[in-house]
Amino acid sequence: MIKVSIVVPIYNTGKYLPRCIESLLNQTLKEIEIILINDGSKEDIDSIIKKYKDERIKYIKKENEGIGKTRNLGISLAKGEYIMFVDSDDFVEEYYSEKLYNEITKTNSDVVISNYFEVINGNKKEKNYPYFNSSNLKDNPEILNKINLSTWNKIYKASLIKNNDIKFDEKLKFEDVPFIVKSLECAQKISKINDFIYDYIIHENSETTTIDKRMFDIFKITDITFNILNKEVYKKERTNLLVQIITYNIMNLRNIRDIKTKIKFINIAFKKLKEYDKNWKKCEYIKIVKKNKLLTTLYCITARR
Repeated sequence: MIKVSIVVPIYNTGKYLPRCIESLLNQTLKEIEIILINDGSKEDIDSIIKKYKDERIKYIKKENEGIGKTRNLGISLAKGEYIMFVDSDDFVEEYYSEKLYNEITKTNSDVVISNYFEVINGNKKEKNYPYFNSSNLKDNPEILNKINLSTWNKIYKASLIKNNDIKFDEKLKFEDVPFIVKSLECAQKISKINDFIYDYIIHENSETTTIDKRMFDIFKITDITFNILNKEVYKKERTNLLVQIITYNIMNLRNIRDIKTKIKFINIAFKKLKEYDKNWKKCEYIKIVKKNKLLTTLYCITARR
């Protein structure tokens, strides 16, 4: 019996992949399947996978189509009652799947979220989100602003995803955000555990440090996301969410040397803020933004707009 399907999209992460696979094979929860999908990597991923002789590994190789389509393929192949996502350059603690599985079955939740480690140059930093009791988004909309908007460090009921036709956007970057928001919006019960069980690696080629021409996709993604959330029900959360997404990406602008690109991004960002909420300067998340030294100067300049 497969309890949990773990979907791992792979693209040019050969340097990190063995550690990722080994951490999954060493899980204390044994009734899992590990769906490894090679999304047209230019590296020799086949030779890495061949080293592992474990029937729980399902290996698929295909042409490069992007992480959104790759994850959707993983969902369609998943046979487990629950689904998890792991990035191929990250790794997990040995009780990662067991902790999340135990919580989701005990509470009969649709989604369970954990804390995680942010790992830079081998140094682990705890990323701790506020604890909340089992709830749902309509009763506790602040959940949106208490978690990270990535697919990993979470477990989902497979039926939640498949019955509500929840899919990743296959054309845009930052495809995680609408997927997470729709999953939470459809969930009858969401739970949180305080364990630090996912190791999120930040390196020079990771998504958080790599900026490309698709960086402006974030504005299309926010439009898609907000179409999911009812304006009247989630007005405050929508604004906080938008500020969170935009400021996170503004931080990444430090990796761009072209001043015109930076100015264009910032101009669109604050135009969006005004569009969604004229009183955005008073939203709760701005307090967090102002505490970040990297953003203080930017905020002081743009808040006058």
